[in-house]
Amino acid sequence: MIRQKHCTTNTRCEEGKVRRHVIERVEHDPEFAKALLDEAATLFLSDEPETARLTLRDLVHATVGFEQLAVLTDKPSKACTACYRPKATQAWITSLQFPMK
Repeated sequence: MIRQKHCTTNTRCEEGKVRRHVIERVEHDPEFAKALLDEAATLFLSDEPETARLTLRDLVHATVGFEQLAVLTDKPSKACTACYRPKATQAWITSLQFPMK
């Protein structure tokens, strides 16, 4: 019998379902990934950085993943995941200074 991972809260379970849905959708629909990126940019410009970071976090999970993002940006994996948390501080984000490649 395969046991499912125990969720500590209903919210956490729902977040996992949403993330799995986003991953599946991005794998089958590249336009959806572009739409998520556009949505994240709009959210940042609309002064909703927490929601924008969550959207970008799901997009990273669905595409390259944080380990590969760390390799591509030459930053520690934990630093990459920290800047996509909803309550990421501006100090965390600006200290990373991701290079544009």
